[in-house]
Amino acid sequence: MPVLERYRSSRIRQVAELAEQEGACFVVLSGKFGLLELHDKVPYYDYLLQPEDVPRMVDVVAEQIRQKGIDHITFFTKPTEDREELRPYIDLIEQACFAADVPFELRILEGTRMPNWREIMRKAEEAKRLLIRDRSEGEKAFDRLLQQYPSDGMVYFKRGEAWELIGELQLALRDYSKAELLFPMPKWKERARQAAERVEKQIAKLEPVSPDQILSQIRDPSLAKICGEALDANVNEPRSALVLYRTALEQVVDHLVRVNRVDCEPSTGLADKINMLRDSVAAATVSHMHTIRVLGNDAAHGEPVSPDDAVVSRTALLAILKAVFLPRQNKMSARS
Repeated sequence: MPVLERYRSSRIRQVAELAEQEGACFVVLSGKFGLLELHDKVPYYDYLLQPEDVPRMVDVVAEQIRQKGIDHITFFTKPTEDREELRPYIDLIEQACFAADVPFELRILEGTRMPNWREIMRKAEEAKRLLIRDRSEGEKAFDRLLQQYPSDGMVYFKRGEAWELIGELQLALRDYSKAELLFPMPKWKERARQAAERVEKQIAKLEPVSPDQILSQIRDPSLAKICGEALDANVNEPRSALVLYRTALEQVVDHLVRVNRVDCEPSTGLADKINMLRDSVAAATVSHMHTIRVLGNDAAHGEPVSPDDAVVSRTALLAILKAVFLPRQNKMSARS
């Protein structure tokens, strides 16, 4: 029978799905046959690997690792205190990886089933979007997720993305680093590591700049005026502040459209204009623009908004103005 028919464990199927998502090779470790791939046909057998058989099988599995071109193994197993007969299998794969000179990582699965990674990713993405538009509620959503899945790297990774988008770089760095430790698969570990490095570079580039310093670099008096009024808005009156931030954003976007000679119709909406600037401004700046746009829309349409929303938008506006109008920070600004 094919591997997934011969081995009917729901845990094995979930690990297979995880490998498929990662684009990684999935294998089952058999005490009799060594490493088996999905397409392998397996006869019925009744055999449990014994400690004394481990040395003999190490060379077999190490050679299979080389032949299959495997460069890293993440091994999923139940806690050994629950089933001591698992220990020979762990010893076998660990020693085989050492013999084949490939990295080995052991992942202990708590409980009888792995969490559904698709469901966790969906919930974490929803919490991320909520945190961007409503910090207080978003933080609560992530707290609930972490109570359910305290060791899932995706929850930390998505919260890190949200922190990065709203300019909370230190918090983003913390969560990306935690995600890298928790992710079981090399692909996501690398994504988290790259995200942490990206945020570290942003933090290193930060220089204390006052709003007055930024405003002094805006040559258009009317644009400087509306941006100044927005930055002076009272965040404790979030509805009016958010509308002012969005109004200032509209003027900045129109300025960038003109400067970069972006071809768009007069009736083009703000969201489309922002997307048209993707080739002209940094991705982080585009994200800040959308944050202000979304929260400003909520305020204008009577949706619930909070002082935290206003703080997020003001921070995003400052980041946009700094990126656009301070030549040291943005080469495109020099052309402005």
